Amino acid sequence: MTLRPALLSALFLAALAAPAVAQEGVSVADARAWLISVGAEVGEPVVDADGKHLQVRDGPLNWRLAFPGCTTAVCGDAQFSARFTAPGATAEAVAAWNRDQRFLKAWAADGAATVQYDLILDAGEPNAALGTPTALWVEGVRRFAVHVGFAVPAP
Repeated sequence: MTLRPALLSALFLAALAAPAVAQEGVSVADARAWLISVGAEVGEPVVDADGKHLQVRDGPLNWRLAFPGCTTAVCGDAQFSARFTAPGATAEAVAAWNRDQRFLKAWAADGAATVQYDLILDAGEPNAALGTPTALWVEGVRRFAVHVGFAVPAP
């Protein structure tokens, strides 16, 4: 499933309309339900040696929303990440990306490039905590995929 430009707008509007709540952080289950509600294709939560995370499929792009170090029901921070194996996944391309981009940061190793975006989940309601960061991530990871030659730019 591809997150369309209309979805990006919906993500921003949902974040603006979210009510204030007292809870700090978001549960993995609530994050998954929210991502599905805005059109993402999300796997079941995974708990492994890397911690808790969700795998998301966005058309040809696959990415992860991880909750590193979260050992409680509610997580206070998260990290989006994606790894691309492509001809342009070089140290030079990544250095150019990092020089020119503010939010998503990347590195290259073993013929692949990884991009990530860390966030603080300071609101307990998924719209407020995830809306704007997810919109920034979706737009940025698409640009990164094109930058390293993994994806073709949209017409």
